[in-house]
Amino acid sequence: MDQDCTFVKRVWGDRRCELAATDGKETLAEARDVFMIIDSSIKPRVSQIKATPVTPFTIYRKCKDGTHAQVFSSFGVDMKKLLWEEESQIIAFSRDYREIMIQEDVNSGFFFPLKDDGGFSVVSVFVRKGGLSLHKDLLSYEGIWKDDEEYNYCYFSVIPMVP
Repeated sequence: MDQDCTFVKRVWGDRRCELAATDGKETLAEARDVFMIIDSSIKPRVSQIKATPVTPFTIYRKCKDGTHAQVFSSFGVDMKKLLWEEESQIIAFSRDYREIMIQEDVNSGFFFPLKDDGGFSVVSVFVRKGGLSLHKDLLSYEGIWKDDEEYNYCYFSVIPMVP
């Protein structure tokens, strides 16, 4: 997974990034202190909550238009190796790496593949004026994500580095 893929290019090359350990108790549906908008389709999880260890991760910038399934399958590994374990990790990233997410004159979206009740989904954090907006799609969502140079919009995928 260290190499660039068909749809994405690695950001920061050799820089090591780590997400702090979480207790697993924070949920996306209740994270109003981090997100100014939480999509109504995001419901509290029913699976058992668990703590997560410090997790190294890599950020990739989308360089070719594609669906979630196309982008994540282009990594060439089992999808299960690309998944975040707990919603609390996405909340921690959005809180701890906010300065990376919010940059002047850049509108951006960050995609997090997530192990979810009964499978996996893609959590999307969009940078909006005034804060972060949170949405969730199935991996099978057919929409094509396109960078939009006119509005200076770009997309990133945040992937845990699994040992």
